[in-house]
Amino acid sequence: MNPVFGIHVGNTSVCLAICKVKFHVDIVAGTDGERVMPAIVTVTEKEMVVGSVCKSLIASSWKTTVMCNKMMVNSNEPYAVGDRKHNVTIVFKKNELHYCLPLKKKTELLTPKDIYTCIYKSLYEALVGTERLEENPTLPLTPLRSILQPFSRASSRQHKARRHEIDNLSPRTREGSVPIAKNTVPGVKGKLSCVLMFPKHFSEAAKLKMKIAAKAAYWNVLQIIHEPSAVILGYNLLSGKKPLPSQIVLVYRAGGQTCDASVIDLAYGLITLLDTEHSKAVGGRVLISTLTKYLANDFYRIYGIDPQKNHRSMTKLTLAAEEFLRLLSSEENATFFLESLCEGVDFCHVMSRARLESLLHPFLPTFAEPLHTVLTRLKMTPDSVSTLLLCGGLLKIPRLRKFISDIFKESCVNIVYLPKGVNYDEIMACGAARQGGYNVLFKRQNHGVAGSSNKVVHSSLPSEVPIPILSSSLTIWVEGAVSESIELMSGHPLPFQRTLVLTSCDELVTITAIQMECDQIMLRGQGMVCKTSKGNPK
Repeated sequence: MNPVFGIHVGNTSVCLAICKVKFHVDIVAGTDGERVMPAIVTVTEKEMVVGSVCKSLIASSWKTTVMCNKMMVNSNEPYAVGDRKHNVTIVFKKNELHYCLPLKKKTELLTPKDIYTCIYKSLYEALVGTERLEENPTLPLTPLRSILQPFSRASSRQHKARRHEIDNLSPRTREGSVPIAKNTVPGVKGKLSCVLMFPKHFSEAAKLKMKIAAKAAYWNVLQIIHEPSAVILGYNLLSGKKPLPSQIVLVYRAGGQTCDASVIDLAYGLITLLDTEHSKAVGGRVLISTLTKYLANDFYRIYGIDPQKNHRSMTKLTLAAEEFLRLLSSEENATFFLESLCEGVDFCHVMSRARLESLLHPFLPTFAEPLHTVLTRLKMTPDSVSTLLLCGGLLKIPRLRKFISDIFKESCVNIVYLPKGVNYDEIMACGAARQGGYNVLFKRQNHGVAGSSNKVVHSSLPSEVPIPILSSSLTIWVEGAVSESIELMSGHPLPFQRTLVLTSCDELVTITAIQMECDQIMLRGQGMVCKTSKGNPK
């Protein structure tokens, strides 16, 4: 049986997770060996490059490098991508947004959906290999095949040749708490199935574009779920044998470009998204921009040369700021060296985590605004929250993570820790992969193939499944007996089964359930043990 995958494509990062036997989830490395690769695509005359390799090409190919493509999928108007100065030109053609990428011989027009397809395809190639894409004639051909050429063996050698440039530019350290991701998945044959995610504020048109892009890259899309729901699945809150009681879960995400907070009602396995507040005012780009200016000012203070007047120099400083942010999330000090930053002058800088936290401090209240806004809109307070879940690569920074957690310090809130071997920017991909495993199990049971380990149903689930729920709260108790009452809140999924144990009765009798005007059920009679039947209140 082929495993099922979960794919998370954000504005700044891409992550692929795999769900195997017994819903065990792992992170799958990309072609460059990284657990999380940058969501950057550089278009050249011969190929489209995805991931970390693009960072070494930004300075020379900044007009053909696409970043932050996710927000453009949901956009109806052209606007600047991120806050960098080397933005690509955006035009409208045939009522659709296009990136205008000037190459040497021609100008290439690509839509955000095309960029998505290129990213999905790079993940597919990391699993099955480029040889299979070139030799297997059964793989479907798409109109994008002429544009999104598969990486050849020569291209792979070029990627390896370019990789050493990044290693010299961006020294990498391995976090001891996170295992190395697997860059190969043995036994993968046939069609590969996946589950995708989208934010709540995305339109149906943007959701359809994501699905079409994945199918064009040979993926079989089982389902598309909300990102907050994927976080709950990633933290594995639904894995217990008994369903958890009703609770309010707050999912807080701080990503590379945006930040959002979602409130979820988790009742006996049913995930209900109550509300979400999405903010474009804060994100990792704010810290990177601040850190880049700090490095530029320090270089000017030492050498008297202003690098802000040179585009190439600012690009190098921006990449250095991103690397500092990554290194200082797990280390107390970091050193970065830039060769020939500006006018032939080299730049070596040592930064401590304390310095990074001092630059972060003015922005901390802004990061908490989405959280307070969504709670206020729902007429809730931090005391109303039962569980807090954190996700997003920016929450690797200890100071930001502590600041968000301290908001609920005085409340009885359960702050769930990350599963072993998973990072904050990987949790959503793990949740999507686990949902894919649930989908496969559900389809087997409903198609009568539970005993077969080789047959997999590849049909997609419907986007919306009606679930009967209680319209109002109900209370169940037994009159004249010593027992605990059963309270069912509104929104509880149906059908349900509960057990009442009576301790003060001597014989079994028939119990009658009566619907009261105050939305309560009373069980009249005397009995020792009584089981309520499946409720179906009107």
